Amino acid sequence: MVVSVFGAKEREPGEEALMSILAESAGLWTGLKRAIVREYGRGGVEVHFQWKFYGVSSGWVVKAVRRDRTLFYMVPAANSVETIVVFGRAAADDAERPGAGAPADAPDDAMLPDTVLDAIREAPEYVEGRSFRVPVASPEDIELVLRLVRIKLGAGPDRPGFVAPDDGA
Repeated sequence: MVVSVFGAKEREPGEEALMSILAESAGLWTGLKRAIVREYGRGGVEVHFQWKFYGVSSGWVVKAVRRDRTLFYMVPAANSVETIVVFGRAAADDAERPGAGAPADAPDDAMLPDTVLDAIREAPEYVEGRSFRVPVASPEDIELVLRLVRIKLGAGPDRPGFVAPDDGA
């Protein structure tokens, strides 16, 4: 489990320190932010990235928010990036469906990777949902995080709470 390298509550991390710590993974950090803004920051709705300090055990993390909804958290570490996603019961159930959250050009039966499904299944269930970690080590992992956000927000218009990426609201 990756813990943020920024553990001092007194000082919110700056961009220069962040990029220095991320080193070769800096492109994945910025690529993930760009991808989520591209998919969900349209139609007058912005995606915000907020530094948050939740305690010494987690350190500073970046919370990605659309409207008032947390999409995921980004955890900076030495030369690596990890995300934390929180699924409610409906999203956890949806994740088990073939094709859940997959882009339109993916096969209808495309399943999430077993490692992700196992992480969801094994995550303790709390009132706010199940939180699980997804490392971002490649551009494919960025696409995986986007897929998880699609599942979290609602896999389709027939699901209550569905939020289309370009809903214009």
